[in-house]
Amino acid sequence: MASILVVEDDQAIAQMIKLILGKHNHQLRHVSNGEEALQIINENTPDLIISDVMMPGLNGFGLAEQLQKANETRSIPIIFVTALSQIEYVSHGLNLGAVDYLTKPFRALELEARVNAALRLKFAQDDLRKANAQLNELALIDSLTELHNFRYASEFLGQALSHAARYYEPLSAMMIDLDYFKKVNDTYGHLTGNEILKELAAILKTQARQADVVCRYGGEEFLIICPKNSKENSVAMAERIRNTVGGHKFPHIGWSLTVSLGVGTYDPQRDTSAETFIARVDAALYQAKNSGRNRVCEAS
Repeated sequence: MASILVVEDDQAIAQMIKLILGKHNHQLRHVSNGEEALQIINENTPDLIISDVMMPGLNGFGLAEQLQKANETRSIPIIFVTALSQIEYVSHGLNLGAVDYLTKPFRALELEARVNAALRLKFAQDDLRKANAQLNELALIDSLTELHNFRYASEFLGQALSHAARYYEPLSAMMIDLDYFKKVNDTYGHLTGNEILKELAAILKTQARQADVVCRYGGEEFLIICPKNSKENSVAMAERIRNTVGGHKFPHIGWSLTVSLGVGTYDPQRDTSAETFIARVDAALYQAKNSGRNRVCEAS
């Protein structure tokens, strides 16, 4: 069953279309011109539009032009049903994005066939867009921890830095690294090591704010991007994470682990790119590791 909007000022023809298509259990709505159609579409987007061309007010071609202006409505298929059969009208209608053009008077079987073909194409395109969106989402997710991955972190951070610079808002980030993680892998194997990483990811998600973005940066390194978060608050958050992890008993190994953290806040005078900003945060992490681990160091 599909949602079909009929745009037709001739009530007799509109009723005929509804009778022909009604037996297929489609949800049919009828309006008399393009202005009424746009109002309906803004409230509830149809799967297909069947539209006359010559109507009072906004005609069918004008309606198609309006729909092409917005991403939300550009993909709605339109079948023009009109008495205008000249090739220039047909060509113009198809160039405006219509999927088909049917001239009056039309036969019921022909209308049914063209509607069915348009709907099959529409639903196939919807499935393809959904599949592509899912693939894009998967490409930005770390398969082990189900956190965002390095690619997502890089893209998000670039946008977040631009926003922070434009609106003079604070932006902080922290790099987190498990201390002596090699010992876990060497003692218990990489499968146990993977379970530890998944458990750490869950801890980080619970400690982060809703606005924060938690990412697996690579190996046992994690990155948390904290929009609208000051240096002081981020350091306090990092200490909270350090204490939480340190007090957590990892059941797969039977002992606690610690983390080292580097924290930095965006400085537009020094951080000319996402790469330079992350480099400062990463340097703070290495300082924490080289100073004895299990500590938080601020980026200089």
